[in-house]
Amino acid sequence: MKESELYRIKEILTSIINAITSIVHVDITIADSNFNRIVSTGKHIHKLGDKIDEHSVFGYALKNKKSLIIENPRENFVCNFCKNKEICEEYAEVCCPILLDGEVIGLIGLIAFDEDQQREIIDNKNNLLNFLEKMSEIIGVKVIEERNREKIITQSKEVDILIDYIDRGVLSVNGKGQIKRYNNVADEMFGIRKHNKKYLNEIIKEIDIDWIFNPINLSGNHEFEYQDFKRYYRYVYSGKPIFYENKLVEAVLSFRKTEKLIDEVNSIMGVDIKTGFDDILGKSQEIKDVKRRASKASRGMSSILIQGESGTGKEMFARAIHINCAAIPENLLESELFGYEEGSFTGAVKGGKIGKFELADKGTIFLDEIGDMPIHLQSKLLRVLQEMVIDRVGGKRLIPIDVRIISATNKNLEKLVLEGQFREDLYYRLNVIPIKIPPLRDRKGDIEIFIEYFLKRYNKKLKKNIGYFSDEVINMFNSWDWKGNVRELENIVEYSVNMCSGELISIFDLPERIRAVDKQNNKCESVRNICEVEKEEIEKGLSMYGRKKDGIDKISELTGISRATLYRKMRKYDI
Repeated sequence: MKESELYRIKEILTSIINAITSIVHVDITIADSNFNRIVSTGKHIHKLGDKIDEHSVFGYALKNKKSLIIENPRENFVCNFCKNKEICEEYAEVCCPILLDGEVIGLIGLIAFDEDQQREIIDNKNNLLNFLEKMSEIIGVKVIEERNREKIITQSKEVDILIDYIDRGVLSVNGKGQIKRYNNVADEMFGIRKHNKKYLNEIIKEIDIDWIFNPINLSGNHEFEYQDFKRYYRYVYSGKPIFYENKLVEAVLSFRKTEKLIDEVNSIMGVDIKTGFDDILGKSQEIKDVKRRASKASRGMSSILIQGESGTGKEMFARAIHINCAAIPENLLESELFGYEEGSFTGAVKGGKIGKFELADKGTIFLDEIGDMPIHLQSKLLRVLQEMVIDRVGGKRLIPIDVRIISATNKNLEKLVLEGQFREDLYYRLNVIPIKIPPLRDRKGDIEIFIEYFLKRYNKKLKKNIGYFSDEVINMFNSWDWKGNVRELENIVEYSVNMCSGELISIFDLPERIRAVDKQNNKCESVRNICEVEKEEIEKGLSMYGRKKDGIDKISELTGISRATLYRKMRKYDI
């Protein structure tokens, strides 16, 4: 039996009919819209899961959305076509369809199997019918509650899938420091599940949770040392607050190894980077123009400023110009870039440390998110560009260097200059050769190239064999705003490959936020003949899933039409 919405609340329905039988001493049956008997009492209890005759009283009430009181079974005209008419043992019936948003989702009925039960029904028929109508409303409410519960579970699973594909450790904590949720990367980093860690101070020793719950302190990057048995690891974390009714209720922290951040900085000349301009996807004229300018710029030694929204591919262009890309934690930025002398601060390594600018001498260094650089470090960077010298933290001498600086940002530096948050003279020093990467919404011609590339990647990664995307999805992609640019597109393709169980990604495999916008947009379209729409959707379903039983079941599930109704409509539309 196909699981219906009523079947999913079978336990609740059992409680309801048990409560009814304690008041009304007749038998009760509840069936779904597919004529499946879900729960029963009395003589029909052994028939649970069986099909009710579509031509019976119950079938008539279901098909006609009509409540019925039958005082004379076998004689009433409704019973004329029932296949069980000659062997019927029922003395009277009261049945009421269960409606939800105007659609029948099932039926609840009272049945008399002897004269005493018959009198009880006939003497109280109007009251019993009103009672059943109230019960059907309650059942409808329970179905809505189950829908909402399933929606929450689905959304929760979506969130889990999304955060598990983030390459950083992510966890959330409440005001007591309790770990509420975490992704697989965080679990691998800190053994949260294995060692049953429940509090943040089991990861970050001597942590002050009140300090964490100050939004000002959450911003920026903070380093700490983590001990796993006899081994020590250096990590950096940053955080975001979660507010509810203007109250900070949880904090979400993301973690990365300090070494990984530092290693990503382009500090040593000659790192083997294979990315070239031909590896940057896109055939639109806009992206071709950017690649041509970047290729010319890569041959010189002037400063380059790469600008573009987050997710547009600044890192790919940076690598194509033969550099690495990284974001250095703010509290490490000065010492990592310029180095430091021994004893310059607590925890300084004996003998001091060479900075990235010194290591990149005669080469190129890339600074990502240059717009976030603190104002006091902007002065030191300007000196590097003007005089080609650096001074270490705590140092007393200037060290000459010869480096090319390439920087990138998703912020409007001209606006930051006007606001006094970025030095104007530094801006002009960095912006000798500007490279502006257009957002994805301005080069829609590249979308199908990207989705084909990402589909191949995640088919291989997830061991699937999905052919392509439906025309409806392609149209949706071409009309989407893509605020997250290529990164958002890749995220959605990866999600869809995870969710798709067929050979073609349909609109139903996309994240809920996209489907919700699609539904809203559809409301704005001109009104079409409902039969045309119905026929078109059935034909689409048949082309996607086929005419075999599994395909019909899938179409029935997606359209909300029972199999019997679906076959009837196929005959009606000559499909």
